[in-house]
Amino acid sequence: MGARFTIRRVGLLTAAVASMVTAAVLVVSAPEAPPSPTTELSHQQLTAGSPPTPRPIDPTATPSGSVTPTASAGPGPTAVATAGTAVTVPSQPVLLAAGSVRLPRGGTARLVRRDIRADGTLPVPDGVTEVTWWGSELPAARGAAVLAGHVNWQGQVGPFAELWQAGQGERIEVTDRHGRLRRYRITEVHTVAKNDLPRRAPDLFGQYGPHRIVLVTCIGRWVGGLLGFEANRIVVGQPD
Repeated sequence: MGARFTIRRVGLLTAAVASMVTAAVLVVSAPEAPPSPTTELSHQQLTAGSPPTPRPIDPTATPSGSVTPTASAGPGPTAVATAGTAVTVPSQPVLLAAGSVRLPRGGTARLVRRDIRADGTLPVPDGVTEVTWWGSELPAARGAAVLAGHVNWQGQVGPFAELWQAGQGERIEVTDRHGRLRRYRITEVHTVAKNDLPRRAPDLFGQYGPHRIVLVTCIGRWVGGLLGFEANRIVVGQPD
């Protein structure tokens, strides 16, 4: 399934220092053969200059340039995760393995730290039990730790399907590679149309500002082509 992250580097002129900074916009290409939905993530990492003023939105409203989440499937996969899809939730809290994330309803996945390859690509998760981790460390003083996971893959529903139902105030747990537990409280929930994501990326994924985790998966209709799903679900958590 040849999905991958493709990095497009563009120069940004900042008013503060009138210098070029690097931005990386990550786009997951569509799978090559019978479409299995993949996570599509676009974001920018600002490495210099003054950050833009964040523009938080009301997560209960449909964001500007966004689409309303739907569970209808287009001509792509025959099985698409829906808001009512059952996700396995343990009956009792279990010990979270080192280097893992636990979502509010109990789904877990392993963090896989990824770096950009020489050809300008960033690998996507190998399956629904893994999430790609890019950006700041856990913990860090500043910046976003971006965790991207499949909503479903090869007929399996992934734990990141929970993000379709995530709400403000719910908690996410993350363990670092040494097993130390970090708790985050969800403060923002966004549904962003993929063609609007590059504009929103600096605020959502920037490596400036207070430390936070940003979880990303796909949502909405399957439209195929280079887009796959029509939108991204983005959940932001602040240290609890």
